[in-house]
Order: sequence, then C-alpha cells, then structure tokens
Amino acid sequence: MVRVVKKKSNPCSFFLDNRGRKGPKSNKTNRLTKYPALLKSSEGETLSPKTRIPRQQRGIETRDSILAAARELFSAKGFHGTNSKEIAGRAGVSIGSFYSYFKNKKVLFMEVFKAYKQEQIIRILREQNRQRIETLGRATIVRAIIESILAAHDLSPGFDREAMVMCYADPEVKEYHGEIERQINAQLVETLRQVEDRLRVTDLEAAAAVVSNAVVMTVHSIKIFDAPLPRDRLIDALAEMIRRFLFKDSEAPAG
Repeated sequence: MVRVVKKKSNPCSFFLDNRGRKGPKSNKTNRLTKYPALLKSSEGETLSPKTRIPRQQRGIETRDSILAAARELFSAKGFHGTNSKEIAGRAGVSIGSFYSYFKNKKVLFMEVFKAYKQEQIIRILREQNRQRIETLGRATIVRAIIESILAAHDLSPGFDREAMVMCYADPEVKEYHGEIERQINAQLVETLRQVEDRLRVTDLEAAAAVVSNAVVMTVHSIKIFDAPLPRDRLIDALAEMIRRFLFKDSEAPAG
C-alpha cells in the first residue's frame, strides 16, 4: 500500500510572488502585452508599438491633418508645451487614430521638421535660380542671396523659433539640421562658382558657410527676436558687409 503524503501549503504563499518575493503576483507584464497602449515614454506619453502608412485618400488626408495641426501647435506653444491629445483635437481625430499614424509626439515632430526644412530648400533654390547670377552686379547678387534665405524663413517664424530651440536640445534634430545646412551651403557654393572670377575669396565652401551663417543670424534677429533696428537698415548693412567680403574692389559698383 502506497502512502500519500500531502505537501503542506505555505501559509504565506499569498504574499509571495513566483520569485519568492513578498507581495501579490504582478500581472503588469501581461497587461502591457495585451494592451500596448499602456506603454509609456520617459515623459509619460503613450507609445504605440505599430503605426500604419495610409494608402487610401481618406487615410492620407487624416495623416496630413495631423501634420498640419502639429505644425500650428508646435509653432504657437513649442514642442514641450504641446501634447498629443491637443494635436489630435486640433486635427479632428481621436487619440487612438493619432497613435495609429505616429508612434509618439517626437516622431511626429521630426516629420514636421523634415518637411519644413525641405520646403525651405525648395524656396531657396527657386529664388536663387530665378535670375542668371553671372549677368548681375555685385550688390544685386548679394541681395539675391539674402532674399532667398529671407524667403525661406518667411514660411513660419514660429516654427523656425521652436526648431532652433530643439536643435540645441535634441541630437536627432541637430543632426538633420546640420545636413540641411550642408545642402544649403552646397547650393550657395554653386551660385558663387558662377561669378568666381569676380570674387576676392578663394575658399568657396568656407565663404558660403560664413555668408549663410551671417544671413541666418540676421534673419533670426528680424523674424524671431524682434531686432532693435528696422529691418531695412539691418539688411542694407548685411548686404554691404557681404559684398565687401566676397567681391574684389576693382569691379565697378554696378547693380
């Protein structure tokens, strides 16, 4: 006859989890697996593990509405002053729909930022290619360069301001901004090559970087920081400085 010995239960088993630690068994892992929307970022924002790329017109329009709403709110309130729920509300979509298109607010910001920078490049190229640079006088060439960059920053001064803040705060934004700057400088180098025989400078890449930085800083002073001097005076002084920096003195001051 086999004797069956019953194993005594641990009276404290209710207070032990499966690793022998005190406390009720946690079902947090199961909840997070079953309900992915419970995942949170370091800022407490809900994270969506999957997003979809719209293929039908309605989905494309919804996604575009979210992008447009985000740009408006980022321009007015900044990245950190805006939350995903506000963006969804402005776009007229549910928060669930928002997360089906964008993983989180940062991913959305990067898409808005990249699209905005591409718009700026297109505007600069259009302005600089509108005239045959080699036929213009020195002052007109300089004005064309300045006006092309001014036109690019006319798109959205508010978003420009927030993009500049994010460049200092976020490495990913800074990296992409640097890539765009290199593209703009490369275009400016090509513009200068067309009048290279009239230039004082010999290092066109360095000259393009100096000119671009000078123009952008002046534009920011005008568009973002409410410059203490009138716009026209600042632009006139900037144009004269760049003309003297770039061009030989021997050329008659035509244009």
